[in-house]
Order: sequence, then C-alpha cells, then structure tokens
Amino acid sequence: MKRITTLLLALLTMSFVACDEDTETAIRLEGEWTGDFGMYAIAQEYDRYGRAYTTTYDAEYSNIRFYWDGGRRGHGEQIDFYRYGPYRWQSYYFVWQVTNGVLYMSYNYDHQLDCAIYDYYMDYNYFTGRIRNSEGGFTNFKLFKLADFNGWNRYDRSTYYGYDIYSDYNYGYYGYAKSRDGKAAAQTDTETPVKIVERGRRW
Repeated sequence: MKRITTLLLALLTMSFVACDEDTETAIRLEGEWTGDFGMYAIAQEYDRYGRAYTTTYDAEYSNIRFYWDGGRRGHGEQIDFYRYGPYRWQSYYFVWQVTNGVLYMSYNYDHQLDCAIYDYYMDYNYFTGRIRNSEGGFTNFKLFKLADFNGWNRYDRSTYYGYDIYSDYNYGYYGYAKSRDGKAAAQTDTETPVKIVERGRRW
C-alpha cells in the first residue's frame, strides 16, 4: 500500500511539474515572431482567353502573433508574405495550446494547416524546433522575435485586425487592394478572379 501511495504521489508531482512548464512556455510564447514557416499557396488563375490554370507560390516569410489567453492556451494570427504571385499577403486565425511540452496550432477555417511543434527551444530572441504537419512529416524551423506583448492589451484588436503595422504592404507603392472572405484575408493586385485552391507547408 505504501509503495502504491508513493507511486501515485510521484505521478501527481510529475503532472503538476509538466503543467507548470507548459504554462511557462505559453507565457514566453506570447508575442510576434517572424521567419520562414514553410508556407505555400496554390492559386487558380485565368489567362486572357479565360482558361484556368494553377500556380504554386511559396511565402517569403511569415509573421505569427501568439496571444496568451491564460493557462496553457491562446489564440493568434499568422500572416504569410509573398514576393511573387497574385497575393502580397494572406492571413489565418488559429488557436494554440501547449500540452506535455508540445505546441499544437489549430487553424479555425483551414485545418489542413494544423500542426504540432516538438523539441523546441525558446528564449527572448528566437524560437526553434521541429514542426509536424497534418501529413506526419517533420522539419526544422527558426523564428525570430519581433515584439513582446507583455503590458499590451492583448484584447485590443484595432491593429490586430486592421494591420496598421503592415501599412507599407496595404497602402505603399504596390497599390494593392485588400479583400477579406471571412475565412482568410488576402491582398491582391489583380481584378481577375483568383481562387486559392490549396494552402499548406512545402516541407
């Protein structure tokens, strides 16, 4: 009986330690990060004769905002920037949670982008680890810290949705127009209908 009680206490202690570490990770994660997250989009476009064709475009880099909602979880937004293609940027909303040392990201409107991040290291300058995509593949990534949200009002979304900090992309010399379809946001330079038929990670 004493051995069983000791074992149960040890398991409970391990659970509390893991939970505390997950919460600490969630707090450190809060902020904005940038880097190559391996994103791509396949667009269906049309030539001047109205014939449809598809083209794959790789994102140049991604900016990812993690907002902490307390405990081990939060919400966020990812904005992928493209040097080439009909879209200058596309954005996605997601929720996230740290469980037993693994960071899970679930994209509300496009679950093929869901991923899990393992074996990561994070400090106040960069965030690196292995990302597992929905198809089971792994690859390494590295993101750099752009901003901490400590002391910010994490629920003030005037810039979160308005992209004020991305004004160079919205109203700069590119002159592109913004559009939003309720599932994702994008910025395009063409009046020809363009449909994104697939999104994912090229890894």
